Amino acid sequence: MRVRPATQRGGGVLTKLSGREGQPRSAPDLNTGQGANRGVRPAAIEARALSRHFETRAGALPALVDVSLAAGSGEFVSIIGPSGCGKTTLFNILAGLERPNAGAVLMDGADSTGQPGGVGYMLQKDLLLPWKSTLDNAALGLQLQGVSWRRAREEARRWFLRFGLEGFEREYPHALSGGMRQRAALLRTFLARREVLLLDEPFGALDALTRAEMQEWLLDVWAEFDKTIVLVTHDVDEAIFLSDRVYVMTPRPGRVAAEVEISLPRPRVYDKVVTSVPFLALKRKLLDTLGSHR
Repeated sequence: MRVRPATQRGGGVLTKLSGREGQPRSAPDLNTGQGANRGVRPAAIEARALSRHFETRAGALPALVDVSLAAGSGEFVSIIGPSGCGKTTLFNILAGLERPNAGAVLMDGADSTGQPGGVGYMLQKDLLLPWKSTLDNAALGLQLQGVSWRRAREEARRWFLRFGLEGFEREYPHALSGGMRQRAALLRTFLARREVLLLDEPFGALDALTRAEMQEWLLDVWAEFDKTIVLVTHDVDEAIFLSDRVYVMTPRPGRVAAEVEISLPRPRVYDKVVTSVPFLALKRKLLDTLGSHR
């Protein structure tokens, strides 16, 4: 599979944008090309011409129209767009929880449309179970994969220091800060033994300072686990700081308006990156693209 420069397709105006001085360039070849940051990886997940509509009393209400995007193995890809553009519907289809009316989802080149369980999926709310300890919540993903309660707890406990949760193994969710709750939920998702992780606004409820700290921490953990991450966010700064590539979606019905390569070098330090000239140029490019599709 090759990610192609966007063209006019399915009625949606698609634009390929570059992160380097505004000059057009082809997207990285996820099979044989050279990625900007992480080296050559095969495609891990692909949405191919997805369309989805919902039946209402007034008739069919389109949510997505001809949406195509992809994330290479080990790549960090973000999706941004206005509220109601179908990002959550897209994630539900990628996760196999909904079926599209047209199009397909491929994982490692194989059709996985409508087949749940192939990805790790974290929603904006941490969804920690209030009657379980932090350790038991973190171990839940492993237990759902058939790992015994004792072994799942042992495996989860090994990561508590790395996830900033050491000393809180026996505490219940109500005793954790917002950032700690999100780290516990992310640990549960990372331990679910899935190579592709879908993160739907995981830091949306956090204050700005905690959010920036969590973004730096997430990049460190992502590099360590070597997972493929697809992130939905309304925060343009967050999308640029975290990602290798960013897809911009239009208002409903959601279409891919642009694909922007983020050619900022890694590793990234938040305070240095977000004030740099290349970062600000990318931010202007994304904001202009969002503004042109209101």
